[in-house]
Amino acid sequence: MKILCLIPARSGSKGIKNKNILNFRGLPMLAWSIKQAQKSIYNKNMKIILSTDSDEYREIGLKYGADVPFLRPKNISGDLSTDFECVEHCVNYLEKEEGYKPDFIIQLRPTYPTREVKILDDCIEKFIENRKEFDSLRTVVPFEKSPYKMYNIIDNKLVPLFNQINIQGLSNTDSKKISNELDYLFYKNILLVEKKEIKKILGKYNIIEEYNIKKIYPSTININIKPTKFVARLSSNDQLVGANGKLIEDKENSEILPYIFGEFNSNNFLNFKKNILRSKFRFNRFKILYFFPSNRWDILTYDDVLIKLPKDNIFKSLNLAYKVINSNDFKNKNLIDLRINKHLVVK
Repeated sequence: MKILCLIPARSGSKGIKNKNILNFRGLPMLAWSIKQAQKSIYNKNMKIILSTDSDEYREIGLKYGADVPFLRPKNISGDLSTDFECVEHCVNYLEKEEGYKPDFIIQLRPTYPTREVKILDDCIEKFIENRKEFDSLRTVVPFEKSPYKMYNIIDNKLVPLFNQINIQGLSNTDSKKISNELDYLFYKNILLVEKKEIKKILGKYNIIEEYNIKKIYPSTININIKPTKFVARLSSNDQLVGANGKLIEDKENSEILPYIFGEFNSNNFLNFKKNILRSKFRFNRFKILYFFPSNRWDILTYDDVLIKLPKDNIFKSLNLAYKVINSNDFKNKNLIDLRINKHLVVK
């Protein structure tokens, strides 16, 4: 049986500076957790890892017998960093670099130097006996500072006081739909929830441009979503075209957007949009967009100027059309034909 004993000891404590290495009864604080793990009857099964972002802490950990194969990244070693981020980083590192996958994980905080080895051994024994029924074990006290670390005891089981999935960035309707699809996660240990499960569900929603998923141990998942912007609408139905190239149905949207005629796919549109954004034009100048089976676009502006673009060199052609439209030499012209290479037709 492989037991990963993880001792988290970041260096940036604000309340008590360097609390994790303060001298306590002749030893640095974090050394006590290392020694307790070493004295456990399960020590032969253990890999004792000190997870720290400090070279100084690393040297102390090595001195007292812990393995310190990495320095924890600064972006997961701050005041708001979570236990889960620390555990996930360690597990992923060991699997990738050493091919090591533990059967279960023990976390020993350095700030409990008076921990009795017997309590540690009793916890391990109890978990081994019941691990087919339970996926975690935690020592608790009647009160904690943060309510997000409080538990209820229901049917002799520890249940997080708060169990929630927060979705931000979308309408209440879309957020509710996604929340309902993610409802099954309420019954899973957050450590076992893989982000790919969430990504698979989010991928169904074309309204989403970007998203960020953060798991906050023990029982919260935050999903921040950036919705796509609408840049056009289809002439044939109520669907809108997002900046991500995907089609979104929204019958209530009343934005003034250019209409698109013709059958196109996301790649057709995204390549076209990229050239538009690089050029001097903006979508709000366009009234109608036409896409042809030959992979070519035409544009009708709000000034009723029809621009016929070639299949290739769209960016240069757009800027040339912009120059023509704004030139005094071509006032009152309604057609700019750029389909033939090195030929400009203006009528």
